[in-house]
Amino acid sequence: MAMPRTQEMGVVLLGALAALVLVSCAPNLTAMSRLLDASDFDGAVSSVAGDAARENALAALLLEREAAIGESPLDAARTLAAAGSDGRRSLERLADGTATPANALALIALSRRRPPGGKALAALLADASADVRFFAVSTWGDDIEAKRLAAMVLDHDPRVRADAVGSLGRLCADAYSRVLRDAARLDPDQRVRSEAARSGRALGADAIDVLRELLGGDEPGVAQAALLGLGDLGTKEALDLLEERALGALDETAVVAAAELARLGSSTGRKRLREALVDERQGIRATAAVNLARADLEDRVDLLLGLLDDGAPRVVLIAAASIGDGRHRDRVIAALRKVYDGAGTAGEEARDALAVDGDPAAVKAVEEALAAADEAESIRILGRVKRAPSLRGRFVAMLADDRPPVRRAAAAAVLAAPKS
Repeated sequence: MAMPRTQEMGVVLLGALAALVLVSCAPNLTAMSRLLDASDFDGAVSSVAGDAARENALAALLLEREAAIGESPLDAARTLAAAGSDGRRSLERLADGTATPANALALIALSRRRPPGGKALAALLADASADVRFFAVSTWGDDIEAKRLAAMVLDHDPRVRADAVGSLGRLCADAYSRVLRDAARLDPDQRVRSEAARSGRALGADAIDVLRELLGGDEPGVAQAALLGLGDLGTKEALDLLEERALGALDETAVVAAAELARLGSSTGRKRLREALVDERQGIRATAAVNLARADLEDRVDLLLGLLDDGAPRVVLIAAASIGDGRHRDRVIAALRKVYDGAGTAGEEARDALAVDGDPAAVKAVEEALAAADEAESIRILGRVKRAPSLRGRFVAMLADDRPPVRRAAAAAVLAAPKS
């Protein structure tokens, strides 16, 4: 049924009015750009402070411009992609521009839910920039055909190889099991060997031999990945190897084996993991705490709550971060405050966690720490507290920092911090 003409005109007028409202509310990027052109970062911050939409627009514009001149374009593309509509306009401008590799990285970020087809995808996967190849395969790996992934396992960049190996392993294509076995045994980078070791069934008929070989090596990271591969393989021989390693000398690799067995429903694995939680060595307890989620124990939260009273600050921090149940917030906060009262890195991390939760004393302490921190420490702190609403004003002020890497970290924090 056709809409009456008067009603149709009303809809058109309402649409036009809505568009005008959106335009009038859009941040004035031209003024911001002029200030940034003049390196007047203080002026740019002063022009937006107090207006959350304009603050976000400035943060996105700063990252956009930095990416266009080649400063951390991959980090910028990821940050802008995570910022939703606040970052999309910047990504669109970068994608339409001529700055490389920022334009290709922005295109990937904009198309991350659906890769381009044919020649466009092939061009990105073969781009001269390792960042572009890595971002493409890490974004679309599960949508890339096995033949192309197998070729990328030979890429010069280990990040590309590791992600290509992971995606190829998930495809579990028999025709490429040899490629994965070679990567597990021969690749010069430990990350790639570890990713291949996780593949389990995808390693093919020789999987058990490959995993046994990797398990007996002198690289704990690769050995632990091989344990996960054994769990994926799931044969009796694989499970026997897992149990043998879990019941051997209690080290971090044994804890990982126990957690994998527990995940598969083994009472032996559950018992050994519980033993690790009360071991006298804090490294063993910490590893057990990290692996509790994967083990999927029914009383996981209760076990983690018990670790909040652990004498090792590192174990307490792991437990506090792993509980994830708001009903126990008060106990978590109390444990973090005890760690904060101590010294060293653990105390600083507890301070930052409390600041994210909104603790006034911790927020003030973080502000003081940022005021005195060097470049590397500023970036570390910003990374830990970037979701703290109470620190958003500080993040905005740091968009005017004299140090470009700190400005970029502050911009990422502004875009991550909830708007008040």
